[in-house]
Amino acid sequence: LVFLILGSTIMTLTTTPNHWHEHVELLFVLSGKLHVTVKEQHYTLQADDLFLINSYDLHSYQVNHCEVIRFELHMKRFMSSLLAGKSFRFDLNSRSSQFTEECTQIKKLLAMMIKHTPMASEDPTFMTFAYAYALIHQLLTWFSAKTEDQTPPLAASSMKRFEHILEFLHQHYRDPLTQKDVAGKFYLSIPYLSKTFK
Repeated sequence: LVFLILGSTIMTLTTTPNHWHEHVELLFVLSGKLHVTVKEQHYTLQADDLFLINSYDLHSYQVNHCEVIRFELHMKRFMSSLLAGKSFRFDLNSRSSQFTEECTQIKKLLAMMIKHTPMASEDPTFMTFAYAYALIHQLLTWFSAKTEDQTPPLAASSMKRFEHILEFLHQHYRDPLTQKDVAGKFYLSIPYLSKTFK
């Protein structure tokens, strides 16, 4: 199942090859085993495990007889004024976490978010926003990645360009684009574009 926080899409999680995306992804395993690879590191998750995948991290899943709820946290959609120009990374893997009680609190918040997630035709409720903010508060308080693990944030102008490139690629992913096409569209050199998406 997928819950878009401040959205309402529900779908089945399947085995998926390497990919990345803008949103933060939070996995909660209900039963069975889930094999996740993030930036070439392998993790095996079991029932009652929580695992967070940060924005733009290359990752894949191997799903075999397991039930997983996948939460997509689109932080930019409702926190643009609070997050402007900031880059956050989290380290949440309940199998290796010393924060057992804090993981339990996250699970309780996720349960409440499911309870208050509106149907696809409805707008997000006030409670959806409240629980999403509480979740982000918990993540920032207990699961922020250490400074030395973080990639230096891009300058605001570089981040804006990066976002425009991602939006363009998302809109034209079926088109036969080359690096030269994309670099030319945004007036960049091919080596610079390659370095940006390394």
